[in-house]
This record gives sequence, C-alpha cells and structure tokens, in this order.
Amino acid sequence: MTSQALEASDKLKRESEEQAIKQSLVARHANDSIITSDTYGRISWVNEAFSKITGYTRS
Repeated sequence: MTSQALEASDKLKRESEEQAIKQSLVARHANDSIITSDTYGRISWVNEAFSKITGYTRS
C-alpha cells in the first residue's frame, strides 16, 4: 500500500472509533431505555434508563 492509502485507512479507523465512542456516550446517558441484543434475542446490554423505567437491573 502507498503511504496515502495507509493514511486514509488510519483516518477512517480513527473516525470510526470516535463515532463509536460518541454513540456509546449517548446510549449510556439517554433518558430513554436502550437495549442491545444478539441475533438470538438475548439481551447483552441495557442503559441506566432501562433499569430505572423497568426496575430490572443489568445483571
């Protein structure tokens, strides 16, 4: 690969990581309940609002 291609690839990776961090912060601090699940429908993560609204804990 050329140095320009490597630089572009690194930039895209950084931007993707920054976007993931922003989305994580939004999900954690949202006032609405947010749930993530796997392809089988098993809950893998809930935010604090989910726990407050439903009374269920993360464990």
